[in-house]
This record gives sequence, C-alpha cells and structure tokens, in this order.
Amino acid sequence: MIERWSSTTLIVGAVLALLAYGASEADVMLGAGASFAGLLGWFVATRWGAALPRWLTSIVMVGAIVWTLARATHAEALASTFTGLLAALIVLKLWEQRRPREDGQLLTLNIFLTIGATLNDNGLLVGAILLAQTPVALAGVMLHHLRFPSFEDPLPLPRVRVGRAFVLLLLAKSVAGFAIAVGIFIFVPRGIGGDQLGRFGHVGLSRVSGLSDSIELGRAGLISQSQATVLEVSLRSADGSPIGGENEIQYLRAMTLDEYTDGRWTRTPAPGDVVDLDAGQRENMVWPPRRARIIEQQIRVRSMAPEASLPALLSPVWISWDQPGRLRVDQGTQELSRRGGAGPLTYTVGSWAGQPSSEPAPRAAGVGFPSERIQGLAREVLTRAQIEHDPAKRSVDDDPAAARALESHMRSRRLYTLDIQAPRGGIDPTEWFIFDAEAGHCEYFASALAALCRSVGIEARVATGYVASEWDADKRVYVVRRAHAHAWVEVHAGHGRWMTYDATPPADLAASHDAGRGLMSRMARWLDSLESAWASGVVSFDQVAQGRLLGQRPGHAGPVERGLLWLRRSVLGGRSGRSTNTADTSGEWIVPTLSIVMGGAMIAGGLVLILRRRTSVGHARAQGVLLTEWLRLCARQGLVRPVWQPPLAFARVIEGTHPELGSIGRLVVEGTYDARFGGRAMSVDRVRTLRDRMRGLFSDARSGGAGALGR
Repeated sequence: MIERWSSTTLIVGAVLALLAYGASEADVMLGAGASFAGLLGWFVATRWGAALPRWLTSIVMVGAIVWTLARATHAEALASTFTGLLAALIVLKLWEQRRPREDGQLLTLNIFLTIGATLNDNGLLVGAILLAQTPVALAGVMLHHLRFPSFEDPLPLPRVRVGRAFVLLLLAKSVAGFAIAVGIFIFVPRGIGGDQLGRFGHVGLSRVSGLSDSIELGRAGLISQSQATVLEVSLRSADGSPIGGENEIQYLRAMTLDEYTDGRWTRTPAPGDVVDLDAGQRENMVWPPRRARIIEQQIRVRSMAPEASLPALLSPVWISWDQPGRLRVDQGTQELSRRGGAGPLTYTVGSWAGQPSSEPAPRAAGVGFPSERIQGLAREVLTRAQIEHDPAKRSVDDDPAAARALESHMRSRRLYTLDIQAPRGGIDPTEWFIFDAEAGHCEYFASALAALCRSVGIEARVATGYVASEWDADKRVYVVRRAHAHAWVEVHAGHGRWMTYDATPPADLAASHDAGRGLMSRMARWLDSLESAWASGVVSFDQVAQGRLLGQRPGHAGPVERGLLWLRRSVLGGRSGRSTNTADTSGEWIVPTLSIVMGGAMIAGGLVLILRRRTSVGHARAQGVLLTEWLRLCARQGLVRPVWQPPLAFARVIEGTHPELGSIGRLVVEGTYDARFGGRAMSVDRVRTLRDRMRGLFSDARSGGAGALGR
C-alpha cells in the first residue's frame, strides 16, 4: 500500500510541476505535452519494464545541459532557460527504471521546477499549482522516507500502512507550514536589502507593463491580443465628478517618436527635469490659470518596471504617487517617466484640457518627410478639402483642419487588421501602406498620418501608449489591457497647443477592443478579476499594503518598524532626537541590525542544540551500555537470549528463575523502550542506581561462578 501511495504522489507531483512550467511559459500545450510524455514514460517503465538504458539517458541528459548552457549565454530570461532544463530532466527521469535514488531525484526535481516556475511567472495559475503542489510534495517526502528508510538497505517496511495517523500528520504539517508562511508573508518588512540585491526578485514584474521606445514597420506577423490587465484608470473633473463612460475613449500617452529613418520611428534624445518625489508629494510642472479645466487621473498599474514611462492624458501639469521614486519630465514632449522600485504603483496626474497659450507660436522650421509620392498625395487631399497645401502660405491656425482632412482620408481608404504582411525588399513600409496595402494595424496608420502631415509642413509626431475604451460600470474605471496598446499622432496646433489625431478607423478599433457579451467573454472577465485580485493581494503585496493591513498611518512607522527602531536604540544606540513615529526609509541600519540579531539567535540556538545533543547522546549511550552489560551478565550465567525473543519477554522469563537479575533487566529494557520509542529518557539517578546494582551482580558472579545468581 505504501509503495502505491508513494508512486502516486511522485507522478502527481511531476505532472503538477510540468503543468506549472507550461503555465509560466504562457504555453498550456507545452505543459500538457510534457506531462503526456512523462506519463507515457512512467507507464512504459513501470508496467512493461521497458525503461530506457542508463547510457541513453546519460547522453540525452548531457545534451540537455549543453543546450541549456548555449541558450543561457544568449538569453535574458535565465529563469525560463533553467526551468526548461528541469522540465526535460523530469520527463527523462520518468522513463528510467524505478529505484530509490531515481525516485528521490525525481521528487527533488518536482519541487525545484515548481519553485522555478514561480520565478518565471507569478500569475494566478502558477500560484494555484504551487498551492496544490505543497501537500503533494510533503506527502511524497514523508512516504519516500517510510518506503526507503535506509539508502544502504533500501527495502520497504513490511507492515507500514498509510492510515488515519499519517493523514492527520500530513494535514497538521501542511496547516502549520501554511500558517508560518502567512505569518512571514504579512509581518516581515518589505523592501529590506532590495537595493543591495539589485534586480534579483524582480523577475516577471517588468514584463507586465512598459512600451518600446521605437516603432519598426515592415515586419509581418500577428499583433498580440493578450487580455492581461496592465492598469486601471479613473478620471474626475476639478469638482470631483467622474469622467468617462461606455462609448468614450481616452488616449493615455507614454512616449512620442519624432524621427523617421528607413521604416523606423525613434525619439530624439532630449534633456529632462529630474526630481526625487516622496510618497504623497505633488510635483507641479506647469502652473495653469485659475479657470483652466483640469482632468484628474488616478492610474493603478499592476506591475511597474524599475524604469518605465508613465501613461497619462496629454498636457500633464502635476503628478503625485504612493511610493517614493525619481521623476523625469521632458518639458518639450510632456513625457513622464519614473525610476524606483519594481511592483505595483498608483499615481495621480492632473492634465490641462486644451492647454491654451497666449504666446504666438511660429511654424517650426525644417518639418518635412522624405517622399515625393506622399507629399503629392497630401497636397491633393488638402486641395480637395479647399485647404492651402503650401506651408509658406497656410497659417499655423489652419494646421488642425489640414490634419483632420488627412486623418479622414486615411480612415476611409484603409482597413484595420491585426495580421499584416511585409512589403517587398527595398520599399519604404509607410509608402507601401499608403499606396499598395489594403489593411494595416495602428502603427501603420499612425506612421502614414504623421508622414502626410509632415510632408506639407505640419509639425506631427507619433505617440505610443494605451487607448482606454473598456469601461467598468461597477467600479467606474477604465480597464486597460496589453491588447489596448496603441499608436496615434499628435499635431502641433499653434499657440503651444498639441492635439490628438487617430487615423485608425474608429469602428474597427472599437471592435478589436470590444470585451464581448457572450458566456466566454464573461468567463474571461471573471478569470481576469481573479487574476487581478491575486496580483493586487498577493504578488503586489508591498510595504504600502502591509502598512495598511497592520494599521500604519502614512508617514508613520508601523508596529514592525517601531520594534526595529526600539531594537536599534537598545542594541546599537539611536541618534539623538530621533522620533519613533517616523519610519527610516533609507534602510541603512535595518539590514545590519537584523543581521546581528538573527546571527546571534542562530549562534545561541546552535549552541543549545549542540549541548542538548551531547547530553542526550551521552545519556542514550549510557542506557545502551546498560542493556549490553545486562545481556552479557546473563550470558555469563548461561542465560542466552534467543534471537526470536524480544528483550522484555526475555527479562520476564529470567525474573522467574533469577529474581534480582530479571528485575534489573526488566527495568533496563523498559527504560530503553521508553527512550527509543517514547522519547522519555531515564533519569541520571536511575541509570546510576541500575549500574551500581549490576556491578554488584558482576561481583557476585565472579566470586560464585556460573549459576551463582540463581535462587
């Protein structure tokens, strides 16, 4: 029975580990295929006895290691590379002959692969598999030790059964481990030593958000439609009334691109203002007039990279956030970026709707696009719209109308698609899309509109970010997903004002971002809400969330920090006049203090264990010597214990013919049984008393010879 349960937990743990690997790679079929291959190998090796020979598995293993090393030298995702090797080793082990060493290795690989999957991806599915794997792995370890108690003599215990006691012990260990893990998760301070560890521990977080700082056209392929939520945004006016709705679209810009070369849009390097911003502190970038219309955006990012752009509405005037970091503001392009800790971030931006200016804005010099065909088309479109196409004759105030005419032309001439073909070699991709292609995605529409505008002297740039179109009526927020990444155009409309233009057909764009009303769409949104709760409640549990849970007020230390401050003053001495209510965010003293305390605790605990072990070992040896001496004394009297007879039964038999010798033996055997099986060692005085009595019997035996201790 124990062999069957041990094998079951082993194969279940392997399947869970392989499924976790597939989930971490966002490839369900990969995990399912690896699980099927492993199950097939297990069945062939155990039922048919046709395991792979050792030499073949060794060759395959060496090949897998070489492939992993070669991939690791070129890959950035080292966690993915390492978990791939572990998955291959697990499948290979399932095809081998079942031996204690192979089962132990497979059990270890299952645990390592599950942990590696969490480093590669910390989503809900991987977390659920980890939760299921924990009791399975614990049961596997316990059953493996019961099944093979000794590596030198790997024979299963004949009468060990998996019964109620084992299940209760497994349940108790699982609950205790879970309780300890929850306590550590909640109470251990967040962010300690994070700067010293670099980016270790940030695996997976920086992949969630962040946009490329360039657009490269001319590549065929399918645009990703990942439904993973990136952020949520709520908009309010100055009086607090909510803004937004089901059919309203908001453009959250992150970066602007203003240089075009061979089908590639890039950004012009420009200096920016850099300022360190604390949590809750507001940084004013522009001072708008008193009656200016300000739109306040509260944006909650699921997971922010250590260095990333901050999507927001056009024309930001102030910003604040809930965690300290370094803010960079590009006054020319109005781009916002942040450098700080990785993880979730909530920031609030006030944007100036309209951004009027009384200062005259002359037309920028040198605006153009290197294509006569595109310039000819732009002039033709403006002529049909009765707008002057010559920038030398056209007023800057007429540029918005000219850009709108070009926008309408592109919307009506091309279709929107997520699958795009590449142009032939040597053809500019923007020209190809405008004149030859039938459909394209948003980057092509944005590039085409920017090229048309610039060819007739209109200052235009490509903007990248997210389009917020999915409205959550219950929470009154926009839900922005990865699939909502978008590109559009910003046009300088004169008087220091920039306006948003989008050549992508609105109906097609709305259809591609439609959340749907069917059962599958509702199920997907329900799963996404679970993923959101997991990300915000578990993965993104940072010092801010910890402070809220523990009742910490903003700007004040929580109970854990207060305890550490008291410990610092008691052990190391505090700075004069330091307040106990202010949290030391620098963290330079926390790591040394914890190191001293934890190191001292470990040394003290180790000394206690060593002393106890020496005492218990010496005491146990003394008890074992007593039993050996008693059996030797019995042998000198001609009383030899049969191999089949337990020591206690032997002592009771002797007690009938040799009362003193049998009485001492019964006390020695009972004390040995209590120490070995009950954990109750004999006292030192009792050991000394029994030893003295036995020495007396030895003296009598030497003086009287064999049989002298009888009746």
